[in-house]
Amino acid sequence: MPGYADGIVEIAKALFFAQKQIDFELLLDYTARFGAQSVLKRLGYLLELLGIESPIVGNLRKIRSSSVSLLDPEAPRAGKMLSRWNILQNIEAETIKGAVLT
Repeated sequence: MPGYADGIVEIAKALFFAQKQIDFELLLDYTARFGAQSVLKRLGYLLELLGIESPIVGNLRKIRSSSVSLLDPEAPRAGKMLSRWNILQNIEAETIKGAVLT
């Protein structure tokens, strides 16, 4: 529920700025236990988009389902389908990277 964190852009910022403190193996464990496909797909997508080096990306890709998840559930259901993560990219990647990397 990215809306609880003020949207996917804010989640991306938190992930990017906290990357040195994150125990990625523990994050993978929590993500798998939570059992929400949308969470693991968004996490994998954001890790790749932001260039965060993490050993869990491959594992996230292995356990992702073929169902399609919205990148931002608060945004309209329109955008580009990203088959690598089975995500409907309904917010531009440049919007996320611009907010995080500037």
